[in-house]
Amino acid sequence: MYNLSCKDVSGIECPFVAKGNSEEEVMADLTEHGVAKHLDKIQAMMAEGMTQEQMEDEMRLLVTMS
Repeated sequence: MYNLSCKDVSGIECPFVAKGNSEEEVMADLTEHGVAKHLDKIQAMMAEGMTQEQMEDEMRLLVTMS
């Protein structure tokens, strides 16, 4: 099982943890959650120059297995 914590990725206090059978599954789930709940944070990161590719690379590094 793969896991990806919103708190680890965003640095904000959010209890959401994406769980799935692949890195791609949890990254997609967390992205969906982020857009729905934290769009302002995502927009701020992009305004500071972070690209979508950089965000995906960052998320990939933070995926854990349980």
